[in-house]
Parts: sequence; C-alpha cells; structure tokens
Amino acid sequence: MKRIAMLAAFPPPVSGQSLAAQILHDGLDPGEFHVFRLNLAESINGDPALRRLLQLAGVASRLCALCIRDKSLIVYMQLGFGRMAILRDIVYLAITRAFGRRCIVHVHGSGFRVAFDSLPKPLAALDRLLLSKVDCAIVLSQSLCDMFDGIVPKARIAVVKNGVSPRVENAARKYLRPMRDAHTPFRILFLSNLLHAKGFATLLEAAVLAQAAGHDWHFTFVGPKIPGQTIDIQDFITAHRLKNVLWRGAAFGSEKIQCYREADCFVLPSEFEGQPLCILEAMHFGLPVVTTAVGGIPDIFANDPTGVRFIPTNDPTALYETLQSLAQSPQTCLTMSAANQTLARQEYTAQAHVQGMQRLFSGK
Repeated sequence: MKRIAMLAAFPPPVSGQSLAAQILHDGLDPGEFHVFRLNLAESINGDPALRRLLQLAGVASRLCALCIRDKSLIVYMQLGFGRMAILRDIVYLAITRAFGRRCIVHVHGSGFRVAFDSLPKPLAALDRLLLSKVDCAIVLSQSLCDMFDGIVPKARIAVVKNGVSPRVENAARKYLRPMRDAHTPFRILFLSNLLHAKGFATLLEAAVLAQAAGHDWHFTFVGPKIPGQTIDIQDFITAHRLKNVLWRGAAFGSEKIQCYREADCFVLPSEFEGQPLCILEAMHFGLPVVTTAVGGIPDIFANDPTGVRFIPTNDPTALYETLQSLAQSPQTCLTMSAANQTLARQEYTAQAHVQGMQRLFSGK
C-alpha cells in the first residue's frame, strides 16, 4: 500500500482548490493508498498571524514525523499562489528534500508564476532549486505548463484535468435541460467567490445595461463576499436600484445543484483562471457558458468549442451583447447545452481525474 502525505487545503472554506483536494482524497482507492491529511486551509477572512503560524508549524512537524517513519512516503503538495504561500511551500519542500522522499506538486490555478517572479532573488533561487528536484509537477491543462518553464524539467511536468464531484455528476446525469421558452425570463448564473478577479463586477455592470434596456433577465450571484474587494455587491445593487439581481450568498450541496438547474446560462468573466470547477459543473448541467479566454479556460473547450462564448476581460458591453444574442436564441442555447454536457461527461469526471492522479502516484 502506498502512503501519501497530502498537503492541501481541504474544505472549509470551499474553493476550487479545496474541492479538488476533497475529490482526490475521497476518490483514491483505499485498498492501494493510505492518505495522511495535512490541512493547509485558512478561513475565508484569514487567520490571526500567530494562529496561522502555529498551524503551519504543526503541519511541518507532522510532515517530518511521517518522513522519518516511512522511507517510501510520497509527499503530495498543492502549491500556493501568493508570496507568503510560496515561502510556506519552500519549508515543506526543504523538509521533503532533506529526507529524500518522493515529491509531487500540484498547481490548481494560473497565478503561480506571477507570484514566483515577484520573489526576492535569493528566495526565487531557493524555490527554483527545490522545485527542480520534484518528481512531478502537475498542471490542469497544456497551456499552463509554461508556469514551470526554467523551473521544472519539461519531462517531469504532467497534465491532469479537473473533475467534478461524484455528487454533482450524478445529479447532473438525472437532469435533462429543456429548451427555454423565448417569452420567459432569461436566467443568468454567476457561481464563485465574489473576488474582483472573478469578474463579478463586470457582470453587475452588464445587469445595469440589461435593466436600462428593459430586458426581462434575472441575474443570480452565488458565492461569499471576500474582504478587501473594491465593490460590495449589496451596495452596488442598492446604488443602481437593480431589480434584476439577486445575491444568494454561498450555496452548497442540493442548494448549489438547484442553482445550476434553474439557470439558462452560466457566466464567469474572470481576469485569470486555471480550470474553474464551477465552469465544469455548469457544463455537466448543460449550461451554455460565457467566459473569458484566460489561463486554462480555452483548453477546456479545445475538443469542442460549441458550448462557449468568449468575451474580453472587464468589458460589460461585450458581455451584455453576448447575453442578448443568447437570450434571443433558445435553439442556440440548447445546442450549446448538449455540447457542454457531452464534453463534461467525457472528459471532466472525478473518476478520470483520480485515475490520472493514481497513475502519477504509482510512477506510471
């Protein structure tokens, strides 16, 4: 049995990265893998510095103990995107290297290289040295391999696509999306953390344009507020007297599934991304997708672009016009729906994701 020290952010809080960690943890064959969870998550509002330091020190201590006890231990680590997260990772990479344990690192977004390039030169040199020794670096799609240029040898960079949770997948299989009646309201869904980089403000501006034009559209925003953002969704709704926008806060389980079922279109106008689970979930439920061609998003639709409409970043007018064209064509939406559902079921399942990871853990 292979023993894996899994250094990752597990829910709560819920994010694409933490959901991916949970899907992997739950999907690994218990007859072949024994997993030690070393949780790197912090609260959505951040933790006090001392508490966070003690938590990370505890992870380092446990990692040392596992490395001492098991010479065949595999260390799997989700790499962070910020400078402080990279500093944290340097400590864990150094421990793994000192004990000579096999190490697999995983990037669940597209922001790693920006953070790496912003490091002071001595830290960047140390991180580069440690990462150059890892056995494998995993990214979510082919275009994201460039993050490790000059850091990890190309032969040791692997692509493993994300997959949605079995619960979401099973619920989506039971749902058949009908063609929308052109005379009913057009229902638009945003489901992600309310970060400026996720483009929620761009969609709010598009809602302003839609209301001014008299369209019978309903915009639903699902996700928690994140401290420090320049726009507060409640304040924006009040200031612009929006009657077509509903913010539901965070949604989980059956509530989240219902949000996908009730929508006619999914929108994520992000400024940067890896391979968003929310897009993959929306595809499983047969939603047409309107998004930006950033990070690994174009790779999702490389085999069939039928179900997506790409827009520029930070362009509410382009977003509004794209939504208008879809609202006026239920048949187009139905065609996009079928394409996305087929693609998601073929390529973006938990089983396919876990199988790809298990092959890497087994050295294949």
